[in-house]
Amino acid sequence: MSPLVTQRAYSQTRMAGFGKDSRFGFSAGARAGALYGQSEEIVYRSPQSPDYYSQLLWDIKPMVYAGADLSFTVNEFRNVPGFYTNLSFKAGIPLRSGIMEDRDWMNPLDYSILTNYSASNNYITRAFLADLALGVSIPLKYRDRIFAFLKLGGAVSYMYFDWIARDGYTQYDRAGGWDPADPKDPLYGDQVEYYQHWLAVSPGIAVTVPIRSRWLIEFSLNVVPGLIWCWALDQHLGYERYLQNHPMEDQNHPTEFQDRPVGGILLEPGLEVSYAFNERLALAGAVSYRHIQNSRGDNRDRRIGGAYSPWIPNTAGAAFRAMDVGLTLKVFF
Repeated sequence: MSPLVTQRAYSQTRMAGFGKDSRFGFSAGARAGALYGQSEEIVYRSPQSPDYYSQLLWDIKPMVYAGADLSFTVNEFRNVPGFYTNLSFKAGIPLRSGIMEDRDWMNPLDYSILTNYSASNNYITRAFLADLALGVSIPLKYRDRIFAFLKLGGAVSYMYFDWIARDGYTQYDRAGGWDPADPKDPLYGDQVEYYQHWLAVSPGIAVTVPIRSRWLIEFSLNVVPGLIWCWALDQHLGYERYLQNHPMEDQNHPTEFQDRPVGGILLEPGLEVSYAFNERLALAGAVSYRHIQNSRGDNRDRRIGGAYSPWIPNTAGAAFRAMDVGLTLKVFF
């Protein structure tokens, strides 16, 4: 139901039937664009506490992608209620993507004191996003004239990201709290690799307004509380390498962490403007913003070569926020 997933067509013209008299329609499109935002990895101090023990911010600044759309419709954008379904896929291009910031609050007496900070160059190595939507399109009339279409339906959205934080620096607590002026200890090589999977099921609403015979404008909104799942894996490669090279150090520190947050709130407003060159070819520009927050769930960890610890409930969190700007060239059959 958002610009990421909603079928596009053209109202009250031959385009409504994809250039045919048939009430069925099919289209395929090529898509390109970029995401700009940030993903968040959180460790809470205890199952009941809102206080952070650790927070890692993974930049998506930007993620350039290429993708494809497939759509099938029945009676969409006609004088009767119609049905639409759309499948969208995007693949991120591996590139440098801002920085990764790692913050820790380890003071046992005052949880508000930031004790450790590090920043590393962030790289997106793999990213895939898929959206499946379906629903109904209802014509809205005034004095027997259609002026817009109301779209009601649902979407299933999946996102996968794989980041590596490489090189950079770290600053440790030296006087009761972190200070930006503290000396920076350099970090070399791969420091942290982080995988994050998201799955969300959301209802949505959109209003599509035809402008003359070639332009189409759509405003959309997806909102869902609760139907969100995340699975994440954090591997502290730099620390694992350090422990392997210093066998006299305490080997009981974990170097790998698994999180499974659930729930939270997804909010996704969007706008798309489409122009039909003819009854077979159209170009659409879209901008949307996806925000997921308050997902919280279980966490477990393991040491080098060891087994995973038991799951600790309600100590892991995750969040995601990104703007999506893209163009789609669509062919109607």
